[in-house]
Amino acid sequence: MKFLFQDVVYMDNLDFINKLMLDTMEALRDNNGDLRAGVDFVIEFSKQNSISPELLFSLAKICASERMYREEYIFSRASGALAEGKLKVDSIFLAGTVAYLLGLAGLAEEEIREVLRLDPEYTDALSSLGLLLEGQGRIVYAREQYERALALDPGHAGAHCNYANLLARAGRLEEAENHYLQGLERDSENANVHCNYANLLLEMNRTAEAEAEYIKTLELQPGYAGAHYNYAVLLTRLRRIDEAEEHYKQVLRTNPHHVNTLCNYGNLLAECGRLDKAEVMYKSVLILNPDHVNTHCNYAKILVRMGRSGNAEKLYKEALKIDPKHVGSLFNYANLLARKGRMEEASKHYEKALELDPENPEILCNYANLLRECDMFSKSEECYIEALRLDPENPSIYFNYALLLTRLERNDEAREQYVKAIKNTGLYPHKIKIS
Repeated sequence: MKFLFQDVVYMDNLDFINKLMLDTMEALRDNNGDLRAGVDFVIEFSKQNSISPELLFSLAKICASERMYREEYIFSRASGALAEGKLKVDSIFLAGTVAYLLGLAGLAEEEIREVLRLDPEYTDALSSLGLLLEGQGRIVYAREQYERALALDPGHAGAHCNYANLLARAGRLEEAENHYLQGLERDSENANVHCNYANLLLEMNRTAEAEAEYIKTLELQPGYAGAHYNYAVLLTRLRRIDEAEEHYKQVLRTNPHHVNTLCNYGNLLAECGRLDKAEVMYKSVLILNPDHVNTHCNYAKILVRMGRSGNAEKLYKEALKIDPKHVGSLFNYANLLARKGRMEEASKHYEKALELDPENPEILCNYANLLRECDMFSKSEECYIEALRLDPENPSIYFNYALLLTRLERNDEAREQYVKAIKNTGLYPHKIKIS
C-alpha cells in the first residue's frame, strides 16, 4: 500500500513518509484503535528519526484532505506535544477539532481546554469550547465563551455563527440574525455561516432569502452535505420535488447512511406515490436505527396505502413501544383503527394524542369524524368548532362539519359550511351533496 502525498515538502521523502503512515496505522490496529497509543508511537518515532513538528502538522493537514481523520488527530496531537509557541497551540487546537468531528466530545474538550491553558485568548478555542458546553446543555457557560471570544475579536465569524445558533435555538431569532450578518461581514466566504443563516431564514419563512443563502453555500462548498439536506427540505416545501430529490441524492452520495436524509427522502417519495422506493428508504433507516420512531410511523402510513394494514399496525405498535407519547403514531394508528371499525380503540388513541397536542386541528377534525360516526353529535360539533378556530382556512374541516350538520338536518348551516369549503379548495359545487 502506497500513500500518494503530493505536497512538495515531501517529494524527496515519499518512501519515508509512507513508512511512517503505514507504521502509524499498524500501531492503531495493534492497540484496538486507541488514538493515544497512536500519538505516543508517532512522538517516539519522530524523536528517533528527527521529524519536526512542522512536518507532523503538515502531515495532519494532508490526512484531512484524504479523509483520514484518526491519523489527522494523531499527527496534529503529536505535533502539539513536540512543538513550541504558536505551532503548539495550533496543533493541539486542530487535534481538538478533529476529536469533535470523530464524535469524541470528552477528548475534544480536554484538548480545547489545554489550548486555553496555554493561550487564554485563543478565540477559536473559546468559540469551540462554547460549542462543546452547549452540547452538554450548559447554555449559560457556552454563552460566556462566545461573548469572551467576541470581546477579544468582535468580528470572529465562528463565534458569531455559534452564538447565533444558540440564540436561534432559544427562539431569539432577530438577535441570531444580527450575529450571522456580523459573521458574514467579517468573512463573506464562510460556507458554514451562510448555511446556518439560511437555516434561520427558513425557520423565519423567508424562503427566497434562505434559498439564496443555500445557493451561495453550495457555490463556496459544493460537497456541503448539511446545505444539500436543508436546501432539499426548503425545495420540498416549495413543491419543487425533482430539485429536492437531487439534493437528497447528493447527501447520500457523500454519506449513504445519513438517517435523516433517508427518512426525509422516503417521505418525499411517499408523497409522490413512489411507495416501493419509499419503502426501501424506510427499511434502510430502520437497519441503521431500529428505534427511529418517525420512520416506524411513516413506514406504517405507506403500508396502509399499499393495503398491508396488518404490517402497518405492527409498526405503529412498535413506534408506541419506543415512544408512548409519539403524537404522529397515536394519531395515525387511531386513523387506522377507525378505518377498521375499532372505534373504541381509535377513540382512546385520538384522546391520548390530544392530551399531548390539544391544539392540533387535524387530530381534532379526525376525532370529530369518529364521534360523528358514533352518533356523539354534540361532542363532535365541539371538536369541529375548535378545529376551525385553530385553522379557519382548512376546507376539510368545513366539509366534514357540513356532513355532521347534514346528519342533524341543519341544512342551511350545512350549506354555509360547504360554501366555505368550496371557497378554500376551488371545488365545484356539484361535487358536494347536501341531503
